Amino acid sequence: GEGGEGAPMEVEEPAAYAPGQVVKLCDDGSLKKEVIKVGQGEGVPKRGDTVFVHYVGKLEDGTIFDSSRDRNEPFRFPVGRGRVIKGWDIGIATMRKGEKANLVCPPLYAYGARGSPPKIPPEATLHFEVEILKWISGDDLTGDTGVMKKILVKGDKWQSPKEGDEVTISWVGRVDGVEFGSQTGQVLSLGKTLTVEAFKKALLRMKKKEKALLTVTSEYAKATDGIGAPPADANVTDCIEYELTLHTWDPIDDVTGDSGVLKKVVRKGEGWKTPKDGDEVTISYLARTMDGTEYESKSNHSFLLGTGQFSSGLEKALLRMKKKEHAQIKAKPAYLQEGTGGYPGAPDKEASFDVVLEKWSEISVVDPVLGIKKKILKDGVGYESPKDLGFATVSVSGSSNGKEFLSLTNQSFRLVTGEDVVPWALEKAILTMKRGETSSVTVNGSKLLDSTNTRMYGEVDAVDTAEFTVTCHNFTKVKEAFELENTTEKVDAALEYKQIGNGFWTKNNFPMANRHYTTAYEILKDIDMKDTKDPEFDRANVTRIAVTLNLAAARLQQKQWKDVPPILTPLISKNPYNVKALFRRAQAYY
Repeated sequence: GEGGEGAPMEVEEPAAYAPGQVVKLCDDGSLKKEVIKVGQGEGVPKRGDTVFVHYVGKLEDGTIFDSSRDRNEPFRFPVGRGRVIKGWDIGIATMRKGEKANLVCPPLYAYGARGSPPKIPPEATLHFEVEILKWISGDDLTGDTGVMKKILVKGDKWQSPKEGDEVTISWVGRVDGVEFGSQTGQVLSLGKTLTVEAFKKALLRMKKKEKALLTVTSEYAKATDGIGAPPADANVTDCIEYELTLHTWDPIDDVTGDSGVLKKVVRKGEGWKTPKDGDEVTISYLARTMDGTEYESKSNHSFLLGTGQFSSGLEKALLRMKKKEHAQIKAKPAYLQEGTGGYPGAPDKEASFDVVLEKWSEISVVDPVLGIKKKILKDGVGYESPKDLGFATVSVSGSSNGKEFLSLTNQSFRLVTGEDVVPWALEKAILTMKRGETSSVTVNGSKLLDSTNTRMYGEVDAVDTAEFTVTCHNFTKVKEAFELENTTEKVDAALEYKQIGNGFWTKNNFPMANRHYTTAYEILKDIDMKDTKDPEFDRANVTRIAVTLNLAAARLQQKQWKDVPPILTPLISKNPYNVKALFRRAQAYY
């Protein structure tokens, strides 16, 4: 240690102490130990080890102020952690097992100028007759040395089980070295199956295949604690030890957060996606009561999630499963009431399910107003989807009431431009597809309209539903506004969207005109209109004015009054005599 008056010093331990030997523990010799009985072996406790000692504490006049021997209970504490006076942390760390010594602690290493009223006065030098019985190396899992854990065999990887997981363990318990019980391959629910508290504390910190030695006080291993409980006649002062092995563990998903529905994965599924309410799932399952009685089974049964066809517990678990996943699910009665999957005649009984999610098809509502729903039959690749003005190559078959009315193979066309190769409602679904995706799309018959809002297929009644099978083979990439590199590119793109918007305007399709004018307006917003040195400044300014006026007109046609002044007011501030802008803003106000 560092020098200086009263500073601790490094103590060189001899091969063996002799009774009566005095060992200085600080530079000035004020902290010292006087050996009474020599200890055994060569080792001494290390920082963090939990030591068990008997002691008698005396003042300099011989008055006893504390004694563990009077209590007939050894005192335990972790060395070097500041849980005891400084003189003890230093002195005990020099003692061997079985050693007895008189530890002399001056005020600097005891209670100093304050003392410890009422028994220890200020500036008192204390004398402790200390006998070190044993120490335990390992982690203090409880902070009070009630459960000490020492790893005997390291485990695999880094993960540990959490409360509620299913663990498989083996254990051997001993009291003062005498075995009182053991189990091999015991399966239990961590924190829910009744065990000694020490098991829970340790298992939450153990790895798969780890073996540990636990040294436990009676507070964490009671005779009434279930698995691992010591004999009822075990004394509170007895040393309780366990060799505990965590063979394996399976994560248990508390689906509902109240242990009402628990899910254990038997076989992992594919990918990362899980179904949502409204998706079509196909499952195979076997349902049992908790005593093993089978009461229902189905194979490759398809239904829509969230429609109440099955018990809520089973449906909630399916929302967290992946394709081809096999899971065991336990559900309490409160989650077995709706739909099928409960226990006929006994709704108050818990049930378990062996379930395989064979497949599922994602169903999305593309547009509730147009009645467009899409079910993915084959996943596409990547994350990109077609964009307005991009070219798409698709194959489409359409039918209604079992009769085919449309068949296209590898048809290429430009999206959202009014080409009317397919109805706008179907184009809208195509805009959500990935490259290579095949989907089933359903549309209300009354919404199968072209760009002039005229029904396209006379053979489909307005009250019927049309079903399309669509494959998006490929599509061209359209640059986003932020990908346009300079003013020239931005103005050219804006003019193209404006031209397409004008085409829809002539067809009185004001929503689609609005769509394209809005895109052109947003592109032009990114141009710095103060940069008059830009050679494209004049063309950009003229285009911006024309697009803004067209967009205002389209919004007026759709009675979007409040959306007109925000785009016209900035234009008027720079062009105060623009009659069209003034007039259209006035229309919005009045």
